[in-house]
Amino acid sequence: MADLKVSVKGHTAIVNGKTVWVPEHESSHVAAKPQSKEPKEPPKPVWGVPKHFEKVIAPLEHHHEHHHAWESLKHWSSNLDYPAGNLKPEPKPWTGPVHPKQDENGKPVPLYHPTPPTSPETWKDPAAKATFVPGGQVPAVLHGVPMLPWTDHPEAADDWDDVDGQDATLAEPELKVASGKKPAAGVVVEEPDGRVWVVHPSNMFAGYKRTFPKGHTETGINLQASAIKEAYEESGLKVVITGLIGDFERGMTTTRYYTARRVGGSPADSGWESQAVSLVPKSMLYNLLNQTVDHPIAEAIGAGPMPEPPPMEHHAWGPDTGEGLPF
Repeated sequence: MADLKVSVKGHTAIVNGKTVWVPEHESSHVAAKPQSKEPKEPPKPVWGVPKHFEKVIAPLEHHHEHHHAWESLKHWSSNLDYPAGNLKPEPKPWTGPVHPKQDENGKPVPLYHPTPPTSPETWKDPAAKATFVPGGQVPAVLHGVPMLPWTDHPEAADDWDDVDGQDATLAEPELKVASGKKPAAGVVVEEPDGRVWVVHPSNMFAGYKRTFPKGHTETGINLQASAIKEAYEESGLKVVITGLIGDFERGMTTTRYYTARRVGGSPADSGWESQAVSLVPKSMLYNLLNQTVDHPIAEAIGAGPMPEPPPMEHHAWGPDTGEGLPF
């Protein structure tokens, strides 16, 4: 028998990533995909603030009460890139002012809106607010007490527990910590002219513009020692306890506050957590303490009756605030 030659017309094509032979009569039924010689360019990312983030920060732009928080938030967002809605891990380097002291991890602390110091005329005026900044000018002596850094302060927790300045004769009830909260201690330091010291948390941390020194108690440190420690770390002042103000419920803590007097230290030596320290008349406290959780303490030390609370708003900010950013 003669050889039978069969000729089938057709062509090759790429189907599902494989090269196959497509007979001519089937070509209308096969979805052939021509191979591209050059890979397509990936879509370029769209830079800017993601839509969900705009919902968070937009209402703050014209909110007078939270102007500084808004400005800091805008700075933060402008220093991050958002490719296709994802945060870029590396922010642009900060070139503005920084705190003279580094944080607990040895990193610099940028100050987005530094607090300016007041003139020397305010230092000894009992009716004026006197503000001091880290590394700035201070009087050599105020009310007979030199303003010099406290150089031999304790370092270890065990040493702080025995720090000088505690009042062993002070009758103190047990601190009853509310469920879900942590114990803390704070202090109101008063000068002979009646003014008291407040701190300006760096970058308005947790929404505080100004507040009294305070912090969580650490393991092995009693309440009075904790108050003295917080006073030094946040204000640079060396203090001695003079009395008990009371226990106050805050956002995340039950805090015992003491009265104290300054016996050394300097507000120019305040730690990285504070961008300024102010000496203020008690009559100004309600206007300066922007968080209402501080108002009962101000009332207890003689600032007068607390003002009426503002209308209720929905707030969300962070721990231990009492107020926050209205969303």
